[in-house]
Amino acid sequence: MRYMSWIEKNMESSKPARGIIVANEITEDLKLAAGRVSDVRLIEYQISFKLNAI
Repeated sequence: MRYMSWIEKNMESSKPARGIIVANEITEDLKLAAGRVSDVRLIEYQISFKLNAI
């Protein structure tokens, strides 16, 4: 969210900055904090992979 403010202050644009927070787990605290900021999306990711011996 700090970077969103910097972009809006220092870059010339008629559009507001948007943010995406990507994390393995979105905590309730982060949900509450991000809920107060417009144009911020929260995305959780999952990674899985399989190893095959050759």
